[in-house]
Amino acid sequence: MDYLLLDESEELWAGTYSHGLAHLNSQGHWEMFDEENSYLPDNYIHSLISDGLGGIWVGTSIGLAQRNFQGNWKVFKSENTALPGGVNTLVSDSSGGLWVGTGG
Repeated sequence: MDYLLLDESEELWAGTYSHGLAHLNSQGHWEMFDEENSYLPDNYIHSLISDGLGGIWVGTSIGLAQRNFQGNWKVFKSENTALPGGVNTLVSDSSGGLWVGTGG
């Protein structure tokens, strides 16, 4: 586990460097999200941040993903956004904005 996040529901998210995203839900069960079983764009997680609304943002080596509180995914990669590639850092500001640090 390389990146840890405790969300608003006090559920634990763990980003890994090659195995995707792990989630310890409120029932105490682990769920794994990766390229094969979710919309996660890559299994190499570089950053995690809560969106403040029950969802999370996930920075990967080839793009950005948002999982909302309902479990729906949106993916942002160089093919559909201005992102040049990998997302290394995610920071939120006091206005609710998301700042994305990339490697390109």
